[in-house]
Amino acid sequence: MKLIAESGATKTDWRIIHNPNHIEQLKTSGFNPFVQKSQDLRDELTENLVPHLMEEVTSIHFYGAGCSQPTTIDSVNQALTPLFPNAAIEIQHDMLAAARALCATSAGIACILGTGSNSCLYDGKDIVGQILSGGYILGDEGSGAHLGKMLLNAYIKNELPQSLFEAFQKRYKLSKEEVVLQVYQSSRPNAYMATYARFVFHHRMHPWVAQKIYDVFHLFFEKNVLKYQDYNRLPVHFTGSIAYYYSSILRNVAGDIGVQIGKIIESPIAALTLFHLNETTN
Repeated sequence: MKLIAESGATKTDWRIIHNPNHIEQLKTSGFNPFVQKSQDLRDELTENLVPHLMEEVTSIHFYGAGCSQPTTIDSVNQALTPLFPNAAIEIQHDMLAAARALCATSAGIACILGTGSNSCLYDGKDIVGQILSGGYILGDEGSGAHLGKMLLNAYIKNELPQSLFEAFQKRYKLSKEEVVLQVYQSSRPNAYMATYARFVFHHRMHPWVAQKIYDVFHLFFEKNVLKYQDYNRLPVHFTGSIAYYYSSILRNVAGDIGVQIGKIIESPIAALTLFHLNETTN
């Protein structure tokens, strides 16, 4: 039995492959090795994954946010190995998961717009170029965290139009001081700020909000996509909840700056599973 996992800051999507005709799906909490310990992941899987596995796991493909350095890869490995001692374990960055899911074996630019944001240049086999995301403090342009931060900043700085200000207070019942405390006391500030992207989406037709969304996505393209060679000739694909639900605005911004949008999918896990099934049969 094979496991495939695609893990972000908010959730982890799993596919349990018994055989090509028998595939189960499951969700567990997200895991970020930069801010969480391997024990956190082990405890989560012990409670919410292992009880659902009725056969021995022989291989695991784990794609995770932050799994790009030896220390963070080791953190995930320390969580998985005790639970699956007989499994061959591959741990890769979630950016490679996105590239494989979106591009398969073709060249393109793959992007993630979810809780965080990221991008890469993919040659059909490997990631050959990448603009560093920088995370929610130094980067993550266009992400849910960025949209939420934009909204919260405008709220505490008295920059929201009155109708939005009143709608925000009615929806969340938080003072400005409480908003600041919530952000800085949260164990995962990026995930917390990203929850406010829902409010932004619900009010996306408001002219002030529409312009802010446009500006946020334009900044993502400017800081990331436009820095790749052949950005105006290669298809630019997206995965992630923000890209999926804001797809019409994203396409408008791309069209204005001469970027060709390819696929936009909510989650890479289904296409990633197909990638590995094809890899096995080829």
